[in-house]
Amino acid sequence: MNLGSAAPALGELSERRRERALARHAVLRPHLESGVPLARAAAAAAVPLRTAERWLARIAAAGSRRSHRRRAGTVAGAASLPSSSR
Repeated sequence: MNLGSAAPALGELSERRRERALARHAVLRPHLESGVPLARAAAAAAVPLRTAERWLARIAAAGSRRSHRRRAGTVAGAASLPSSSR
């Protein structure tokens, strides 16, 4: 994954990649939305902590790119996660 490029919109992903993105978000959701420690959320889903940290970093990088595009007035490159995750 090239973190320098714009993240594709969820609808632009293949069915397999979209399912994988949603599954990863489901693992991270308790941490993102309820403040559950990342280690606990990862352990509950049987995901190594380092893997969850990597997924979280990708989400943060994508969010940073999206906010940069918004400040620049660019609308292209819709969010790669559903709006409920923002």
